[in-house]
Amino acid sequence: MKPSESSSWENLAIERNWATLDVLARIAERCDNTIPNVATRWMIQAGTSDVVLLGGSRLEQYSNLLESLHFELSDDEVNELREVSEPPHPYPRNFLDLFCWRDSEFYGGLR
Repeated sequence: MKPSESSSWENLAIERNWATLDVLARIAERCDNTIPNVATRWMIQAGTSDVVLLGGSRLEQYSNLLESLHFELSDDEVNELREVSEPPHPYPRNFLDLFCWRDSEFYGGLR
């Protein structure tokens, strides 16, 4: 794999991803759960994904991931994960973040 590819080690082994894994591990320990289950629950609960795709090579992996349906993260945990994992905003979003009225009903786009 070339270093310029998006899934190369050079592009994935960055501080933001390590920090996200640290937060996932801390929450998983606190919830007495696994990192994959906490990550799956986060995707279900965060409101940013319409579909969460599960992947595995054995049936038991899927049954373990389905455990993520049986607990909830607190709002603080969801926000902490969002904040630690959020990538820098590209133009024009970085410009909007600096100069837009955040209390406007149109901030962030029409919903």
